[in-house]
Amino acid sequence: MLWMAGNTHQQIEEFRDPRLGVLQLRRELGCVGTVVIEGSRVEVILGSDGEAPSEVALQTIVELIDSWSGFRQEIIGFAKSQFDTDDWHDEVDLPDPESWALMSIQVLWRDDPQFAMLYFTVDNDERSWFVTVREWRPVEVSYDH
Repeated sequence: MLWMAGNTHQQIEEFRDPRLGVLQLRRELGCVGTVVIEGSRVEVILGSDGEAPSEVALQTIVELIDSWSGFRQEIIGFAKSQFDTDDWHDEVDLPDPESWALMSIQVLWRDDPQFAMLYFTVDNDERSWFVTVREWRPVEVSYDH
């Protein structure tokens, strides 16, 4: 299969994982696919330089999916506690983390497969909120414009 981006051609291969299904291996990005978590479609990205993802990266994604309902509560509590700090004092219109909907799980660094970015959508908020997770612990909450 051939994927075209602008004037460049980039070959896409499929990577099959018995737990995650079919992922598209996109050179210079990694494996991209979709899973269903709590009834919603969630993008999954496993970063690489064109090779198949490591077993540790795959396991990180699978464990996040399998434990999502409990881990979601930890993410919510972490975000709320962060919003109560001085770092967020001047920020306006902070969303209620309870309203966040998981949009994407990204394990982007092959050499650090237990470092993940969880992206969320929030109704009526143009910002793309994310929580950085390292070894199953949330360590940062932020957003992209």
